[in-house]
Parts: sequence; C-alpha cells; structure tokens
Amino acid sequence: MPCRACRHAILGDEVVAHIRKLVDAAPPPDQELIAALRPILTNPAQRGKGATCTGPNGRGCLNPPSTDAP
Repeated sequence: MPCRACRHAILGDEVVAHIRKLVDAAPPPDQELIAALRPILTNPAQRGKGATCTGPNGRGCLNPPSTDAP
C-alpha cells in the first residue's frame, strides 16, 4: 500500500478533502467494530511481510513524485 504522501499525490487535493469531509461526518465506530479491527491495527506486520510502497513513480516512498507541474 502506498504511503500517505504517495496516496495524496495519486488522489489529489480535491479527492483527499472530500474523503476527509466524509470521514468527519461519519458516526464513531461501535465497540464490536473496534474489537474486530484491534488485532489488525496492533499487529499490521502479519498482513504481508516485506510489503513496501513503490510509489506512483516506482521509486519508493523515500522519493515521492514531484507535485510540480511539468
């Protein structure tokens, strides 16, 4: 999965702002959902060992794409 900066570069400012607006309007999660997500969020390394972000330009997250227009 791409890192936050890479996802932002891929999606663009308008889409990210729209997603944040939807998240802010959503109700808080119930305790059942929190309990179901807790193992995933507390031990994410079990999802896929060795997975790294290659970024939209294939150079990895340490070298995110430039947001400057060519």
